[in-house]
Amino acid sequence: MNTRNAVSALAATALLALATAAPAQAPSAQPTASASAEPDENTQRFVRGVKLFREGDFRSALVEFRRFYEATKNFKVLYNIGQAEFEVQDYAGALASFKRYLELGGAEIDAARKAEVEAEIKGLADRVASVHIESNVAGADVLIDDVIVGKTPLNAVTVSMGRRKVVLQKDGVSSPPRFFRSRRTRQHHR
Repeated sequence: MNTRNAVSALAATALLALATAAPAQAPSAQPTASASAEPDENTQRFVRGVKLFREGDFRSALVEFRRFYEATKNFKVLYNIGQAEFEVQDYAGALASFKRYLELGGAEIDAARKAEVEAEIKGLADRVASVHIESNVAGADVLIDDVIVGKTPLNAVTVSMGRRKVVLQKDGVSSPPRFFRSRRTRQHHR
């Protein structure tokens, strides 16, 4: 996915998401005073995210999109999150966001967009790996690249390709970091 195509797709999604970003209200025959007021904080977050994405500040855009999603649970912004995650090379995150977008959007997603996202998912398969982590300490938090991804034993967590750092933590004690390079084949680390 190149940046120009991503920005074009993002702009189209921005209009769609903004149309549904406001909380549902009972139908009204006349516009209310709030209808003409400034956009709410969540809508401003989304607009800021689009602006930052267009400017190439993908990490900041990702923060804004995630905050918007946490506040609104609007599935449409998962597409934007996936786009931004792709740009910051968080391929595992992009894959998860695109899959969740399709899952939550279901029949609301038009056929062309669905085909586009399915193609993105297929392309991301070459950029992620599945990792299995075992430890002699059950129930330890597993951190991959400083992000908690689960507890031991951990089966089939998806990670972006490349060099990854793993640390286990339990009861305030951390293991020394271990580094591995993920590949397309399934990895086993002890």
